[in-house]
Amino acid sequence: TEMGTKRVTATRQGVVSAIHVKPNEAVRKGQSLLSLSYDRTVDGISIGNRSLEAARRQMQSRVDSLGDTAEVIRQKIFEVELESAENREQVEFLNELVALKEMQIADKQRTVDAMEQLTKEKIVSELQFRAARGELLDQQQQLVGLKRERGQLLSKIGTSESSRRQLEHQVSSSESMITAETAAFDEKEISLRASSAETLTAPMDGRVSSRIASLGESVQPGASLMIIAATDEPAIGRAWVKSSAIGFLKLGGEARLKVSAF
Repeated sequence: TEMGTKRVTATRQGVVSAIHVKPNEAVRKGQSLLSLSYDRTVDGISIGNRSLEAARRQMQSRVDSLGDTAEVIRQKIFEVELESAENREQVEFLNELVALKEMQIADKQRTVDAMEQLTKEKIVSELQFRAARGELLDQQQQLVGLKRERGQLLSKIGTSESSRRQLEHQVSSSESMITAETAAFDEKEISLRASSAETLTAPMDGRVSSRIASLGESVQPGASLMIIAATDEPAIGRAWVKSSAIGFLKLGGEARLKVSAF
């Protein structure tokens, strides 16, 4: 480091991936000057990119598998919902049959009650009364059968609803896992890219007196990339004079510089 200037150097081998300032531009301490990429390569392929591509393939494979599983579960949900809808339609039909059968039984019960009194009065024969009562019992048994069938269907509907909720939970879990896999890959990508690059900043307030590195240039550790000169200090130069002129020099004396152009 020369008086009034500071050199910005590479910390390790890399490539200049971006330059953020121009020559003679004023900069503040901590301001971004240039970026270096430290991504090593093997056979011309970036190691970071290899790792990232491998992670991408693994992530995509898991996401595809989870997506296929979710699609299979959705198909099962559709089948369960279809079966449940058919069972509900059947229950509605049975409700109508039960209501009709209950009306028929009520009518038959009134008939049997009336015939019982007429039988006692010997107006209706005992055989007719027993036949009417047998018909009533048959209708009551039919009603029991209809209600049993309806109960079985309602139980199936309840089981279907429980299965549907479980399947929907599985789909939700698969979707959450897909989101998690994608987020994990994004974090890995950010980490890999961050670990393979570095932004060098101005070590002090000043101006860019010299920009040594070029965009895309490969640099070695310790290589000078840029020189920052302090703006609040006088410029200091170094010159060589002939030995015969040393006698004419004195401390604090005025010096006139003549620079040859090439």
